[in-house]
Amino acid sequence: MSADSDIRVLPLESAHRREWERLYGAYADFYCVPRLQGEKLETLWKWLTDPNDPMRGLIAAEGGEVLGFAHFCPQRNPLRSGRVMYLHDLFVIPNARGRRIGEALIRAAARAAREEGCIRLRWATRADNAAARKLYERLAERTDWVVYDL
Repeated sequence: MSADSDIRVLPLESAHRREWERLYGAYADFYCVPRLQGEKLETLWKWLTDPNDPMRGLIAAEGGEVLGFAHFCPQRNPLRSGRVMYLHDLFVIPNARGRRIGEALIRAAARAAREEGCIRLRWATRADNAAARKLYERLAERTDWVVYDL
């Protein structure tokens, strides 16, 4: 899928490791959480690149530069007796924002969800992430659900 004529959305592959890792670190910094390192980072990478694992990764690239990524995984939805695809992570580097890269990644994840028989693509973001919410509210329906962590 293309956001700009030169931007391509591709499945995450081993050749993208260095660029993906750079962006994933910037994503952790954005959310003020420690960057994954060592075994934890390796586990995530294996989830994203193992074709037998349900977790999937996409990148948006222009030339040899990775500009953004999306990570998603199907989940069961008992009330609907179906599966939903949960978009866990979405990130576009700051100097590439405003070029519809986030939209292209979301649409590619939604297409993957349909291909896997999921009834919807679902995600959450921080309430104060105004720029992302503007995009999300243009593409999807905001729900009334409140998320809790224990």
